[in-house]
Amino acid sequence: GRCDIVFLPPCFPIVAMENPCLTFIIASIMESSEFLLIDVIHEIAHGWFGNAVTNATWEEMWLSEGLATYAQRRITTEAYGEAFTCLETVVRLDALHRQLRVLGDNSPVSKLQVKFDPGVNPSTLMNLFTYEKGFCFVSYLSELSGDCRHFDHFLRDYILEFKFKSVVAQDLIDYFLRYFPELQDAAVTQREGLEFERWLSGCGPPPFEPDLSAGATLIGPVQDLCKLWGSSAPPDRQAVTPFDLSTWSTFQVVLFLDRMLDHSPLSHEVMGSLSGSYSSLFDGLNAEVQIRWLQLVVRNTFYPDLPRIRSFLHKHTSRMYTVPLYEDLVAGVMKCIAVEIFYQTQQRLHPNLRRTLQQILFPSSSVTANQNSPAPPTVAHPLPSSSPTPAATATASAAGTTA
Repeated sequence: GRCDIVFLPPCFPIVAMENPCLTFIIASIMESSEFLLIDVIHEIAHGWFGNAVTNATWEEMWLSEGLATYAQRRITTEAYGEAFTCLETVVRLDALHRQLRVLGDNSPVSKLQVKFDPGVNPSTLMNLFTYEKGFCFVSYLSELSGDCRHFDHFLRDYILEFKFKSVVAQDLIDYFLRYFPELQDAAVTQREGLEFERWLSGCGPPPFEPDLSAGATLIGPVQDLCKLWGSSAPPDRQAVTPFDLSTWSTFQVVLFLDRMLDHSPLSHEVMGSLSGSYSSLFDGLNAEVQIRWLQLVVRNTFYPDLPRIRSFLHKHTSRMYTVPLYEDLVAGVMKCIAVEIFYQTQQRLHPNLRRTLQQILFPSSSVTANQNSPAPPTVAHPLPSSSPTPAATATASAAGTTA
């Protein structure tokens, strides 16, 4: 069959969206061949998991996203190697645990079966747990089957059994146990600490994560470089010379920057050395790399790289590349800069994104009071056309602001 791709303008609020035989992707993702690859494969996987077989309720979105993520990683393992897939998975699972640290292990949104009670915002159900905890559960089922290729056959037969139907988690589990009757005889659903009920209804991290040691050749250098930069003083230049980031994959650079964000706050001296060593390189890389570097800049109040933030937010107007930066700007001491950039770019933003940013910037504003209103209006600029920017001589203590 035929599968086409439509590249959408930068203001499209969603990075990628599956449609039967037609995938929507924002054009800015083309800057990263690796992220483009992952997004296209993931959306194609939704042709089976999500479109051919659909979750019956919004409360079990993992039946779509978790299975599609598992299928995506099976495809990349076969096509690009296990190390590549392990690296990408580490990046995503890191993000999952990072979100857990913010929300807490008892957060109800960390369940695979989130109860859609009155007052629950449906958008909260589209989170990393839906994707990554769902992926871990499917990976656990594959582990129980004893052979990932045998499990591939199970997934194909699952699609044939339920195609063009809506399912709940129990449908998948019942079919799995019928397909592998020896597992039902072994009462795998009740294994201590790994009970299926705990997977579905329990809060917190996944009870099981797949073995990712095959990615050590790609992940190891990132961990070593993070150790060098994670101290209070910049590392010796000779120590970092062997690490040539220009030869690294996008996911390696992203993992490095994510881990440095975890190390924040960093001293002003370390930020200056990082900028001198890598910021020009990051300028030539894709938006996935740039936004992480700019988050480091904001969270550590590193004013010398402030022009890069302005340039980035004027160029990128999708939700994924704007909301995290605006949240960090508002959480720190740079809210005035965020407000100024918003007023300069608001007419190029999608109405839903404009509303979200107004909520971040002006939480008590009457403009955002009505969530069911149509497109929010643009707002007159309350600042001078060239509002003053903070001094570029930030002290080391000022660089310690975190989100």
